[in-house]
Amino acid sequence: MTAKAYSLLAESKAIPELQVIVAGTGNVGSEFLTRFSKQQQRFSGKIALQLAGIVNSRRALLASNLAADSWQRDFQQFGKGYAAADLVAYLQDLAGPKVVIDITPSQSFARQYPA
Repeated sequence: MTAKAYSLLAESKAIPELQVIVAGTGNVGSEFLTRFSKQQQRFSGKIALQLAGIVNSRRALLASNLAADSWQRDFQQFGKGYAAADLVAYLQDLAGPKVVIDITPSQSFARQYPA
């Protein structure tokens, strides 16, 4: 996170909030999501880390305040097929500071990053 982004977060609320979208549900992505819940607790009171989306190459679960501790069940139950345009539109509509964490091996996903 850049210093400017952190500064904007700090100015916006007493407890800054960051929307986190995780791309990748394989071995590394699964482990990251499992640990994410612990990190939410660890940073509680300093920054509110909100899980706002989970995507892989086939499906996406895009909703604010997803429960990190039940992500696998929720992703299987509620995740739906998506197109890149769906993800872009969601990110544009998602309020506040946000970050997409790409834990995929996919070059095609990385090519969608804005220049």
